[in-house]
Amino acid sequence: MINSFVAIRDLGYPKWIEELCTGSLNYPPISWSTCEGWYPHPPAFIPILAENSLPSYLGVLRHWFVKRAPSFCYLSIEDNGALYEISRTAEQFSVYLMLNSIAMGCSSDQVSEFAMRSNFFDFDKVLEHANKYGDDIKQMWSYWGTKEGLPREMVDSQGEYDGDFVCPESYGMVEREFPENKMRAPFSIVDRFNTFYKENRFTDAWILLNSPGWNVEDAIVCLVEMRRISPSPYFNLQCQQWIDRAKESRDLFY
Repeated sequence: MINSFVAIRDLGYPKWIEELCTGSLNYPPISWSTCEGWYPHPPAFIPILAENSLPSYLGVLRHWFVKRAPSFCYLSIEDNGALYEISRTAEQFSVYLMLNSIAMGCSSDQVSEFAMRSNFFDFDKVLEHANKYGDDIKQMWSYWGTKEGLPREMVDSQGEYDGDFVCPESYGMVEREFPENKMRAPFSIVDRFNTFYKENRFTDAWILLNSPGWNVEDAIVCLVEMRRISPSPYFNLQCQQWIDRAKESRDLFY
C-alpha cells in the first residue's frame, strides 16, 4: 500500500513530515497514530495521522485542476466529515501539533523531543504561548504576530483570511459552485460527474468528486476516470493511495 507521503513529496515539506507519515517520528499524544485503518474522506485529502476514538484525521488537503494551495487540515468524521484548515506551512503545523500535545497532557520532555525532531528551535516560545492561551487556535495569530498567511481556523472572519481554503460549512461546494442544483429535481451525482467529464470540465468534475454525498464504490470508478487525464504522476499517486485504502470500504459514503 502506498504511504501517504509519496503523494506530497514534491511539495518540498521537510523530512519530519515524512517521518510523521511513516511513524518513525512519534507524535506525543497516545490517542493519535499513523493511519492504519480508513475512514471515508474525499480524494483531495491525504491523511497523515488518525485519532481512532473520535474518529478524526490530520493531513494535507491537495487539490488538482483548480488553483488552491495545499494546506494542513483537521478532518472530523464525527462532524460529518467537515474539514478545518489548521496550518498553511510545515512550521505552523509543527507549532499546532506541539500546542495540541501540551493541551492533551503530554510532558514538556515529550513535546520538546518532538520539537527537536521536527527541527523547531523556539520551544520556550511555544511553552510561553501555551501557558497564556492553551491550544486556543484563534489566539495563534498572537504567536506569529500577524494574521497574514495564517490558516482559516486561526483568523476570526473570512475577510481577514488571505488563503484558498473553502470554509468547512461550505466544503460541500455543490451548492456554492453549482447553485442551480437548488432549483432542480434530485439528480445522480455520478451522472453529474459524467456530464462534466464528457464536456472536458475537469475542474468541475474534481470539485464535485470532493463534495459530500458519494458512495465510495462510485467514487473509485470516477477517480479512475480522472486518472486518465492525470496532470501529474503525483496526482496518480494520490489517487492510488486513496483507492488502495477505500476499496475495502465500498459500501460507505463520504
